[in-house]
Amino acid sequence: MLTLALSTQPLLPAWVVLPMALLTLLVVSAHVQVLLGDRQMPPSRRRIRLCSGALMLLATPLIAFAFGILRPIDASVFTLVWTAIIGILFLVIMLAGFDALNTLRLHASTHRSNRGSVRRLRGELALIVEAANNARVADLPNHHEQSEPEGPGAGDPGGRGRGAV
Repeated sequence: MLTLALSTQPLLPAWVVLPMALLTLLVVSAHVQVLLGDRQMPPSRRRIRLCSGALMLLATPLIAFAFGILRPIDASVFTLVWTAIIGILFLVIMLAGFDALNTLRLHASTHRSNRGSVRRLRGELALIVEAANNARVADLPNHHEQSEPEGPGAGDPGGRGRGAV
């Protein structure tokens, strides 16, 4: 471990670190571009994710510099760069937590809105069903106005009556 602390070489070769950093920058910048063009995303979510993307765009070159260029023998610069990296990554993680909390808030808001819509639609459905029942009852012939035939078998076309077998 002592040799690492006094090393005059970077932690990893630059030919390994820099291409990966470039690829990471391309992917994160494409992600940020997509976020900028997405108008269906809630503004609060877009702001959080854009800020997180900007921090990642800042952290990536710092991480590449710390791993592939910076030598541990430059103790003050090494400490400063790694402290900055840790601080930026902490902010990215905090923004991820804020994004999760914001998602819960948006979900609760949507759920409340949907619950209100369902309540309103149930009321409208009850009115429609009541109107349909009233219309159906109004269309039925009134049994009190018609006289029923009296006596056993009076209305029976076969003439058998109720109790006949």
